[in-house]
Amino acid sequence: MKTKEEIEGFLDKLGVEGAYREVGPGLWVVKPGGPIDMSVVVHYSPPVVVLRVKVMDLPRDKDVLATISRRLLEFNASDLLHGSYGIEQDSIVLTEALELSHLDYEEFLASYESMTLALASHLRELGVIRSTGEYRVPPKAVKKANRAGKAGKVAPKKKKTRAAKAGGRTRGRR
Repeated sequence: MKTKEEIEGFLDKLGVEGAYREVGPGLWVVKPGGPIDMSVVVHYSPPVVVLRVKVMDLPRDKDVLATISRRLLEFNASDLLHGSYGIEQDSIVLTEALELSHLDYEEFLASYESMTLALASHLRELGVIRSTGEYRVPPKAVKKANRAGKAGKVAPKKKKTRAAKAGGRTRGRR
C-alpha cells in the first residue's frame, strides 16, 4: 500500500505540469496550469487516494439542471474510464478513487491526465448548456445517424399487437 509520502512523491513528479500545496494532512491542491483555471484536490484516505475537481455550481433552473444532469450521465457512460461526475452539496464534481494497494505513478498520472483532459473537452459544452439551457447532440451521434439515414428523424413508437402482448400466442380468426 502506498504511503502519504509516496503520494506526495507522485505530486512532486507532476511538478513540471502543475504546482501543488498541502492544505491539510494528506490533502493537497494541485493547479494544473493551462487555459482552464481549476484545482484538483488530492486526498490520501487509505485504502484509496481520491482525486476531485469542482466543475461548476449547480444551476438553479430545474430544466437546465435536468439537461446538464443527463449530459453528465452520458459523459460517465461514454467518456470516463474510472472517474465520474457527481453532485456534492451545491456543486458538480468530477471524482476518481484509486486503490493504494497496487497504485503506481503511471496509473496516478493517467488518472490525473484523464480528469484534466475530460474537463477540457466537456467544460465548453456544459457552459453552453448552462447559459442557453439547450443540449446539442454530440457530433459522433450526428455522424452515426447520418450513416444510418436517420438524421433529424425520431423513430415512431411501435404499438404492441395482441400477439406481442400475449407473448406471441393469440387465437386468430379464420
